[in-house]
Amino acid sequence: MVKTMRKRYIYILLMVLALIQCKCVCRAQEQVLMEVQQKVDVYEKEDSKSAVIGVLEEGTPVICTEGDTEEWYRISYQKISGYVLRSELESYGDIEEIKEEFNEVQEDNDEHFQAIYEEQKQKQSDRVWGSIIGALILLMFVTGICTVQKNRKNEIETKDKKED
Repeated sequence: MVKTMRKRYIYILLMVLALIQCKCVCRAQEQVLMEVQQKVDVYEKEDSKSAVIGVLEEGTPVICTEGDTEEWYRISYQKISGYVLRSELESYGDIEEIKEEFNEVQEDNDEHFQAIYEEQKQKQSDRVWGSIIGALILLMFVTGICTVQKNRKNEIETKDKKED
């Protein structure tokens, strides 16, 4: 029983240590949005003598994470994933700031689309009521015509009876 408890505590301790390690690694791998300053080569490794796996044009936004050395950034852009010298990039903005801005724009769009939806719903309701009113007017017109014809028929029958 005591051995089992010790094993559980050891497992729990190891799990806590693993979680702490993961959190530290995640914090070290924060992503930053950067912009390419001038046409730049993307290298396979953190070495300008390694293979060039892509070329990025000036103004290209790239997602960066820390490289193993302070001189390089690990970048991702479309299907390219490699290393670029830090001096070739400029901070474009923090991912969190961009996410916040995106969320604000998304909220504005949601409000705009909701307003459009409500407007279309109102127009549809107006068309339905317009159709109902039109049908009622047509029905009144047809009823009026039928009544006039019925009255004429009755008048003719009454005249015919008086003449007889």
